[in-house]
Amino acid sequence: MQPTDQTVGVNTPVTFIVEVASLANCSNPLAYQWQRRNPIISDSNAPGAWIDLSDGGGFFGTTAPNLSIAHPTPAIATGYRCKITGGCGCEPNLGGVLYTNVVNFSVTCPSDFNADGSVDGDDVIQFFENWDGGC
Repeated sequence: MQPTDQTVGVNTPVTFIVEVASLANCSNPLAYQWQRRNPIISDSNAPGAWIDLSDGGGFFGTTAPNLSIAHPTPAIATGYRCKITGGCGCEPNLGGVLYTNVVNFSVTCPSDFNADGSVDGDDVIQFFENWDGGC
């Protein structure tokens, strides 16, 4: 099962989930490595186009089926994918590596309270409605 694209607000946590089954009777565990698209390399197939992630700096689960990003910002809103090895079907020594589809998240502007894609008087109204409602 592939992870899916998501749209979130600034600093609203986002999680990507991948689900893969090992081949029957396989004793080799699956290994996961989440990667982030390198924004300075335009060709996604070029060396260095994908950067392995590690836990820290707001990233959690970088070697697990669930990648969580605690504090999304526009600066890190790019493509992500998961590199999966093992499971007796994608062994690295046999040249087999499975990559999930590339997933993206976009970050909405924090001032766009009604999420219509622009900041205008309607957002001011929504802000005061939230304020009056105790939110």
